[in-house]
Amino acid sequence: MKDRTQRMPSYKVELSIYERDGWHCRFCQSPITSKEARKKMHLLLPMAARWGKANSEKHRGLSILESTLDHLLPHSRGGDNSLENLVAACGPCQFGRGNFTLEEVGLNNPFSRPPINDNWDGLRRLVK
Repeated sequence: MKDRTQRMPSYKVELSIYERDGWHCRFCQSPITSKEARKKMHLLLPMAARWGKANSEKHRGLSILESTLDHLLPHSRGGDNSLENLVAACGPCQFGRGNFTLEEVGLNNPFSRPPINDNWDGLRRLVK
C-alpha cells in the first residue's frame, strides 16, 4: 500500500486527473467545472453565482457541477492517492457515497468504461 499520510494529492496531480477524466464525473458523466472558473464566476457575478462555505450559501447548479476527487476505496477505509484510486466526480456523486465502497452501494468501477473526452474543459478557458 502506498503512503496514506497525505489526505489529498497535490494540485498538479488533481488537475491531471480532471484532464484524464475529460472534466466529467466518472460516475454519472456530468460535466464538472474547475475551482478557478467557479471562483471567477463568483467574483464577477456574486449574487448569481453564489458560493460560500455552507451548502445553503452555494448556488445549487454550481454545486452540482463542482469538481471533486473521489477515492474509489475511501481514504478512511485504507485507500491511497494513487491514480488508480482517484477519479473526477461531481459534488453529489462524491459526497453521496460517503465512506462506503463501490460494492457496498452497488456501483460499477468507473474505470470499466472510458472517460468522456469531448471539448469540455471545465470552463478553464475563463481563467486563462
